[in-house]
Amino acid sequence: MVMTMNKALGGIHILIAAVVALYYLFGIFLGDGMDHSLWPVLNWFMAVATILSFYFAYTWKKGLGEDASTKDFISAKILYLGAALLVLWFFPSWFSEMVGNGNDAAMAIGEHFWSFVDPLFILVVCCVGCKLWNEG
Repeated sequence: MVMTMNKALGGIHILIAAVVALYYLFGIFLGDGMDHSLWPVLNWFMAVATILSFYFAYTWKKGLGEDASTKDFISAKILYLGAALLVLWFFPSWFSEMVGNGNDAAMAIGEHFWSFVDPLFILVVCCVGCKLWNEG
């Protein structure tokens, strides 16, 4: 049952990362000609995937024993740090976007900051999804 759950969660993570990647790339290439009304919906799925990714990365990092190889240690540590950075960048950006305090300068900075958050999200969530898929 756990194996099936890991495979299902991995597939969902990969799917969310793929949708965000496609929508992000279409947004880059189409620019202002694209309707950006899907981002508020995607952000809810991204929030859940971000929390789960951080949880799994933390679990994998803590689950390493003293006999773990250097490769396993480094990959678990990098994934954990990437997930932690994603949490620290995603949620303040999302909350400030939801509140929309009306400050044009802050909103402009926030729009550019998403250019860092979205690619990091794609990398971290896709890596976690692949690891979950392979464990299942």
